[in-house]
Amino acid sequence: MKKAIVSLVSIILALCVLAGNFTAFAGDWDTDPICLEHSYSRVLVKKATMSQDGSIALQCSKCKAIESGSEQRIARIQSVTLSQEKYIYDGSEKKPAVVVKDVDGKTIAADNYTVEYFDNIHVDRDTYALVTFKGNYEGSVKKAFVISWDTEPVCANHNFVRTLMQKATGTHDGYTAMLCSNCQEVQEGSEQKIARIASVTLSATSFFYDAKAKTPAVVVKDSAGKTIAAKYYRVNYVNNVKVGQKSYANITFNTNYSGDYNRYFNIYLAKPAVKVLTSANAVKLSWSKVPGAKYYRVYEYNASTKKYKGLGNTAALSYLVKNRKPGTQYYFLVRAYFINAAKKEVLSPYTVKNNVKALTLCAAPTVKAGVSGKKVVLKWNAVAGAKYYRVYEYNAKTKRYITLVSKTTATALTLSNRSVGTHYYLVRAFNANNLASAFTTKNLVKAVIKNPTTASQTVYITKTGKRYHYDSKCGNGTYYKSTLAKALKLGLTPCQKCVHN
Repeated sequence: MKKAIVSLVSIILALCVLAGNFTAFAGDWDTDPICLEHSYSRVLVKKATMSQDGSIALQCSKCKAIESGSEQRIARIQSVTLSQEKYIYDGSEKKPAVVVKDVDGKTIAADNYTVEYFDNIHVDRDTYALVTFKGNYEGSVKKAFVISWDTEPVCANHNFVRTLMQKATGTHDGYTAMLCSNCQEVQEGSEQKIARIASVTLSATSFFYDAKAKTPAVVVKDSAGKTIAAKYYRVNYVNNVKVGQKSYANITFNTNYSGDYNRYFNIYLAKPAVKVLTSANAVKLSWSKVPGAKYYRVYEYNASTKKYKGLGNTAALSYLVKNRKPGTQYYFLVRAYFINAAKKEVLSPYTVKNNVKALTLCAAPTVKAGVSGKKVVLKWNAVAGAKYYRVYEYNAKTKRYITLVSKTTATALTLSNRSVGTHYYLVRAFNANNLASAFTTKNLVKAVIKNPTTASQTVYITKTGKRYHYDSKCGNGTYYKSTLAKALKLGLTPCQKCVHN
C-alpha cells in the first residue's frame, strides 16, 4: 500500500512539472516540503542552562521535521558546588573538585564542562573556579573559595620577592607581584601583567614525504603581539614521518603560562614531475619515481568544463595517451598514490597548478607541385594548429634538406629558375611550441623540369632584345609571349640567367 501511495505521489509531481506548475527555487520553503521518506537522526534541539531545560529529538535530515514523541528532555542545571571552599595556605595550588547536579538530582558528567582556577595559591586574593559548560549545556558559573592563614602571621620586616601569582592562559592574562615571603602580603602597585596567549602557529603545515621526520617550528604570540620564548613551552611531534596519518605538534606550556595545544600539519606524497613528448596523434607522459608511491593515476583536464577525467592507473613511470587530434592543446595531471593499512587511497595533491600542457604536433601538410617551364608552384593545405610553415628542398644524392623559406604563413610558394631535372620538396607545419610536423621522405613532393626542345615551348621576348627568356620577370623589359621556334627564327639566343640547357 505504501509503495502504491509513493508511486501515485511521484506521478502527480511529474504531471505538475510537465504542466509548468512546479517552479524551481532557492532558499526557504514557501510551504512545507513533501517528504516521501523521512531520514531521522538524533540531534540537539535546545541546550540546557541554569534556567531552562534542553532537549534532543529525532529530526529528518531532508525536511527537518521532528518525529512525534521522540523528544527527550535534558534537565536544567540545578547546582554547581566545590568539594572544599576553605583552605589553609601552604604555598601549593588549590583545586577543589567541582560537582554539578541537574534539577532531577543527577550528577552531570565532567565532559560537559571545563574548569579553570584563578589566584589559587596565595592568601587574601580573588580566588575562584570558573566552570564553563559545553556539549548539551551552555553558560558559565564562577565559584569562589578562600585561602587563609592558619594563624595570622606578624611581620616585623617584609621580605618582598617577585612571585608568579596567576599563570596566563589562552583566555586570561596572568600576573606577577612583589609578595612578602613572611606574611604573603602583596606590595601595593607591584602587579605586572603577563599577556594571555593569543596565537600558536607552525612555520609550515604542508610537507612532502621523504622518510625523514618533519618538525615545523612553533611560533607563539601573546595578546600584545610579542613572541613568547620557547622556554615557556615544550613541543612534542606526533606521527611526523609517514604519509596519511594525523600529524601534529603538541605544545604544552609551563612556568608563567598554562595550556595545551595541538597544531596539525600534513605530509603528502610528492607531486610527480611530469615530462611531455608528443606526436601528431599521441602524448607520452613520463616522470621520476615518487618516494613512498606504489601507483600513479593519470587524468585529463578539460579547461572549458574545469573537470578531470581519469584515464588509467599504472605502476610504471610513463603513460601513453593515444587517439589525440593533431595540433591540439591538451592538459594532463599525474598523481602518485598508495593504499594504506585501512585500504584507503592516499594521493598526492590535486590542483590545476600541477597540470602539464601537451600540444600535439601538427599533421604533415599535403603538398602538390605544378611545373611551368623552369617555374615550380608549390601548394599545400592549411593544417590545424599551425603557427607557420617551413619549405625545404631535398637533395636525393646527398640526402640533405636545404631550407628555402624558414617561416611563412601562406599555403603556396612559387619557385623560379629551377634547373632541368627532378626536384623534391617538403613542407613542414610548426605548432605554437615551434615543434614541427613529420620530417620523412614519405612527405616529399616531386617536380620534374624538362629540357625545352619542343618548338612550341613557351618563351618570353622583347621587341628590341637579343635573347629569349623562360621567366617573364627575368629583367626590366616589357615581355611578350612567344614560342621557342619563333625566337630561334628571329636569331635570339637563350638568356644566361633564366634559361639553362
